[in-house]
Amino acid sequence: MKSDKMYIKLKYAVFCLLFCVSACSSEHKHLSKDAVAMVGNKMLTNRDLSDIIKTAWESPDNTAFMRAYIEKWVENELIYSQAEKYYKNDSEIEKMVDDYRKTLIVNKFKRRIVEDETPKATASELLEFYEAHKSNFRLSSPVLKGALLKIPQKSPQISLLKASIKKLDQKSIEQIEKYSLKNPITYNFFIDKWVKYDDIKTLLPSPANQMNNFLSNNRLYELKDSVNIYYFSIIDLLLEGSHIPFEFVKDDISEILSEKKELEFIQNYSKDLYNKALKNGDVVLKSK
Repeated sequence: MKSDKMYIKLKYAVFCLLFCVSACSSEHKHLSKDAVAMVGNKMLTNRDLSDIIKTAWESPDNTAFMRAYIEKWVENELIYSQAEKYYKNDSEIEKMVDDYRKTLIVNKFKRRIVEDETPKATASELLEFYEAHKSNFRLSSPVLKGALLKIPQKSPQISLLKASIKKLDQKSIEQIEKYSLKNPITYNFFIDKWVKYDDIKTLLPSPANQMNNFLSNNRLYELKDSVNIYYFSIIDLLLEGSHIPFEFVKDDISEILSEKKELEFIQNYSKDLYNKALKNGDVVLKSK
């Protein structure tokens, strides 16, 4: 509610500023009702400033921000007006503008037809690419599956929680979840998905988060700090240099295949367009 009131006040302040600017600018020319400033026949309107008002809202001095923006717009339009006169019949600039326009239109058209016509990579295609290039996908740091418990040292039945996280079967998981309803513990289950050890070790107290050989020597690890007990259970582990799990690179593979499909589509589309134009006589090539 407070932010809405501030925004309304800003719009009012901007309105007053625009009124003053418009009044000053209209000494020789009359501005339309929606106009804020005019250079030659080019006008800056309130609609043009709608997004700028939102930005000005966050500025410490809203009115000064708006005034500076309007003055900058006027300066740019004045310089452009002079430059346009100077290069009025410049064929090089005309060619550059024409080339840029063509490039802009062609690229926008390509994006449109690619989005409409190019099929997404299927799950089987993703997996097939992964298997074919598996040797290229190597871990730079360990990943694992398991669970982590953080338990206040004065909690009851800690031995029960230790036994549960060691088993990590469905019954044990339900016991931990049931226990958490009545006791302030924190648990993280990543039994069915790979996670980075770098992400997990930030949840562990030192020195565990500094032990390089920790993963290879432990499957159930217990650690304490001044307040909590930590149980860290590992049920599966891939060390640095191992093949990256498919789910870790699935999105990257999807992007690779999408780019490949899009390139192939544009190449085929261009080739078909070229051949049809030759056949219909829309393109004529000089014979050698």
